[in-house]
Amino acid sequence: MLGTGCPLRAVPKSSPPSASIQNRLCEWCRTGVPERMLDAFHARVRDLADLSHEPTAAAVDSRSVKTTQSGGPSGHDAVKRIKGMRRHVTADVEEVPIVIAVHEASVQDRDGAPDIIPQMLWRRRRR
Repeated sequence: MLGTGCPLRAVPKSSPPSASIQNRLCEWCRTGVPERMLDAFHARVRDLADLSHEPTAAAVDSRSVKTTQSGGPSGHDAVKRIKGMRRHVTADVEEVPIVIAVHEASVQDRDGAPDIIPQMLWRRRRR
Protein backbone atom coordinates (compact mmCIF):
# COMPACT_ATOMS: atom_id res chain seq x y z
CA MET A 1 0.00 0.00 0.00
CA LEU A 2 2.84 2.43 0.70
CA GLY A 3 4.24 1.98 -2.79
CA THR A 4 1.03 1.92 -4.80
CA GLY A 5 -1.51 3.89 -2.77
CA CYS A 6 -3.72 0.78 -2.86
CA PRO A 7 -5.34 0.84 -6.30
CA LEU A 8 -8.15 -1.67 -6.73
CA ARG A 9 -5.93 -3.97 -8.79
CA ALA A 10 -3.54 -4.26 -5.78
CA VAL A 11 -6.22 -5.35 -3.28
CA PRO A 12 -5.31 -8.73 -1.73
CA LYS A 13 -6.94 -11.84 -3.24
CA SER A 14 -8.60 -12.59 0.10
CA SER A 15 -10.68 -9.39 -0.22
CA PRO A 16 -14.02 -9.17 -2.03
CA PRO A 17 -13.94 -8.61 -5.82
CA SER A 18 -12.66 -5.17 -6.84
CA ALA A 19 -16.02 -4.33 -8.47
CA SER A 20 -17.77 -4.88 -5.12
CA ILE A 21 -15.25 -2.66 -3.34
CA GLN A 22 -15.61 0.05 -5.98
CA ASN A 23 -19.42 -0.09 -5.79
CA ARG A 24 -19.31 0.22 -2.00
CA LEU A 25 -16.92 3.20 -2.15
CA CYS A 26 -19.11 4.92 -4.74
CA GLU A 27 -22.18 4.35 -2.58
CA TRP A 28 -20.35 5.80 0.43
CA CYS A 29 -19.40 8.89 -1.57
CA ARG A 30 -23.00 9.35 -2.78
CA THR A 31 -24.35 9.11 0.78
CA GLY A 32 -21.71 11.37 2.37
CA VAL A 33 -19.90 8.75 4.47
CA PRO A 34 -16.40 10.29 3.97
CA GLU A 35 -17.66 13.71 5.10
CA ARG A 36 -19.32 12.22 8.19
CA MET A 37 -16.14 10.29 9.01
CA LEU A 38 -14.07 13.48 8.67
CA ASP A 39 -16.55 15.38 10.88
CA ALA A 40 -16.42 12.67 13.56
CA PHE A 41 -12.61 12.57 13.41
CA HIS A 42 -12.47 16.37 13.68
CA ALA A 43 -14.82 16.39 16.69
CA ARG A 44 -12.87 13.62 18.44
CA VAL A 45 -9.50 15.34 18.00
CA ARG A 46 -10.89 18.63 19.25
CA ASP A 47 -12.41 16.83 22.26
CA LEU A 48 -9.05 15.28 23.08
CA ALA A 49 -7.40 18.70 22.79
CA ASP A 50 -10.12 20.13 25.09
CA LEU A 51 -11.30 22.59 22.43
CA SER A 52 -14.80 23.46 21.29
CA HIS A 53 -16.07 21.66 18.20
CA GLU A 54 -16.23 24.96 16.32
CA PRO A 55 -12.80 26.16 15.21
CA THR A 56 -12.17 29.90 15.42
CA ALA A 57 -9.63 29.94 12.59
CA ALA A 58 -8.79 27.85 9.57
CA ALA A 59 -6.22 27.84 6.80
CA VAL A 60 -6.61 26.81 3.16
CA ASP A 61 -3.68 25.16 1.42
CA SER A 62 -3.21 23.02 -1.65
CA ARG A 63 -0.84 20.55 -3.22
CA SER A 64 -0.55 19.39 -6.81
CA VAL A 65 -0.03 15.68 -7.34
CA LYS A 66 0.62 13.62 -10.43
CA THR A 67 -2.10 11.25 -11.54
CA THR A 68 -1.96 8.30 -13.84
CA GLN A 69 -5.69 7.61 -13.99
CA SER A 70 -7.66 8.37 -17.09
CA GLY A 71 -10.74 9.51 -15.16
CA GLY A 72 -11.27 12.21 -12.60
CA PRO A 73 -9.94 15.75 -12.43
CA SER A 74 -6.79 16.36 -14.43
CA GLY A 75 -5.01 19.52 -15.47
CA HIS A 76 -1.57 21.05 -15.75
CA ASP A 77 0.13 23.02 -12.96
CA ALA A 78 2.45 25.29 -14.95
CA VAL A 79 4.41 26.41 -11.87
CA LYS A 80 5.28 22.92 -10.63
CA ARG A 81 5.18 21.37 -14.11
CA ILE A 82 2.82 18.64 -12.95
CA LYS A 83 -0.05 17.13 -14.90
CA GLY A 84 -2.63 15.82 -12.49
CA MET A 85 -4.89 17.09 -9.75
CA ARG A 86 -4.74 19.56 -6.88
CA ARG A 87 -6.02 18.84 -3.38
CA HIS A 88 -7.37 21.88 -1.55
CA VAL A 89 -7.57 21.33 2.21
CA THR A 90 -8.99 23.54 4.93
CA ALA A 91 -7.55 22.75 8.37
CA ASP A 92 -8.05 24.20 11.83
CA VAL A 93 -5.27 25.36 14.18
CA GLU A 94 -4.81 21.78 15.40
CA GLU A 95 -4.04 20.82 11.76
CA VAL A 96 -7.16 18.67 11.56
CA PRO A 97 -8.77 18.74 8.10
CA ILE A 98 -12.20 20.33 7.95
CA VAL A 99 -12.91 20.19 4.21
CA ILE A 100 -11.03 18.45 1.41
CA ALA A 101 -11.73 19.20 -2.25
CA VAL A 102 -10.08 17.84 -5.39
CA HIS A 103 -9.69 19.97 -8.51
CA GLU A 104 -7.66 19.99 -11.70
CA ALA A 105 -4.00 20.91 -11.11
CA SER A 106 -4.54 24.11 -13.09
CA VAL A 107 -6.94 25.49 -10.43
CA GLN A 108 -5.08 28.02 -8.25
CA ASP A 109 -5.73 28.56 -4.53
CA ARG A 110 -7.68 31.75 -5.12
CA ASP A 111 -9.98 29.85 -7.49
CA GLY A 112 -10.27 26.70 -5.32
CA ALA A 113 -11.06 28.51 -2.06
CA PRO A 114 -14.55 29.64 -3.18
CA ASP A 115 -15.50 25.95 -3.51
CA ILE A 116 -14.23 25.10 -0.03
CA ILE A 117 -15.56 28.00 2.06
CA PRO A 118 -19.29 27.28 1.43
CA GLN A 119 -18.70 23.61 2.32
CA MET A 120 -17.03 24.68 5.56
CA LEU A 121 -19.94 26.97 6.45
CA TRP A 122 -22.50 24.28 5.52
CA ARG A 123 -20.81 21.76 7.83
CA ARG A 124 -20.79 24.31 10.62
CA ARG A 125 -24.57 24.82 10.28
CA ARG A 126 -25.13 21.05 10.12
CA ARG A 127 -23.47 20.37 13.47
